[in-house]
Parts: sequence; structure tokens; C-alpha cells
Amino acid sequence: MKVILVRHGETYANCEKKFAGWTDTRLTQRGIEQGKAASQRIDMDQVDLVISSDLSRAVETAEYVMGDSNLVITRLADLREMHFGDWENLNIDDMKAKNKEGVALWWKDYIYYQTPNGESLKEMYDRVIKTYENLLNIHRGKNILLVTHSGVMRAILSKELCGSVEGYWKFKIENCAVIEIEYVDGFPVVQFN
Repeated sequence: MKVILVRHGETYANCEKKFAGWTDTRLTQRGIEQGKAASQRIDMDQVDLVISSDLSRAVETAEYVMGDSNLVITRLADLREMHFGDWENLNIDDMKAKNKEGVALWWKDYIYYQTPNGESLKEMYDRVIKTYENLLNIHRGKNILLVTHSGVMRAILSKELCGSVEGYWKFKIENCAVIEIEYVDGFPVVQFN
């Protein structure tokens, strides 16, 4: 069983350094090209099913990665990025101008601090891991292409390689990064492509 994790291509929010967790920002032309290039690193003949975050940047990237595959994309809201609440679609300077104390608290406790009207990293991590483990159980033995967000990929890698949310910031995930997790006798073996 393999899970191929792919981060969505570059978005306009990425270019503007905005926190766009649940904001449905679009791919740039570069993001489209990244999606097409990522398709060259994935053998779709070896993929049994495609699952994506329901946000357009992930779905569109999945479509480019899939090429002419006949597989259908299953869209799951639980594979969205962290919800930044009132800080959605703001850059760090705008966030500080709006809520300097809140941002300072978030830097101190990046795991448990709940963003205003959003969620904490731990809440996002729990949501993602529950969904991911359910997918592994339901689709045991299948090869899954999972197109999602950097935070979701960090959560999965943190769980599989570090055993908890504590490893979350140990991974840098670029746009259209391709990371393969092969489960061998139940143990995750990770390959960065």
C-alpha cells in the first residue's frame, strides 16, 4: 500500500504570503505548470484512487497531476489546511495590525492556540489524522494519490515519523512536492521525490 502526497501548486495567496487555510484561492500560471510537472513524477497506472481537499487549488492540481487518467477525484473537506479564522487571507503584518497580542500568543503556543474564530494546530492535526487513518483502513491495500496542503502533509508526516504533532515544523513542503509513503508490514517508509 502506498500513499502519494502532493501539495497543491502555487497560488496567488502564496505569492502574497497570505494565510489562506480555508480561503479558496486559485492557482497561478506557475502553479498550473507545477501541477503538470508533478504528473511526470507519478505513475498514474499504479494509483487506485485519487483523494483531494475540496478546495479548488487542490482539486485543480489533482486534475493536472492525473492527466488523462479515468479515475474520479473524491473531495474531502477534512483534508483542508488549518482554518485561520479571522486571520484568513491576511499576511503576517496585517495579522499583527489586527491582533498583535493574539499573534504573539500564537507564536508562544503554536500547537494549542486557537486562531480567532478558527482552529488550533492541534485541532487541525486531530482532524487530519482521524481522516487519514480512516482512509488507510477503508482502502487497505490500495495505492492512493492524496492532493492537499502543506499543513496537512506536515501533520501526516509528523504522525508517521515523529508519533505526534510535536514534529509538525520539522518538514518544509514546497508547492507540488511529491512525497510517497509506502506501508511495509504496517510501517511507513517515506520517500521524498
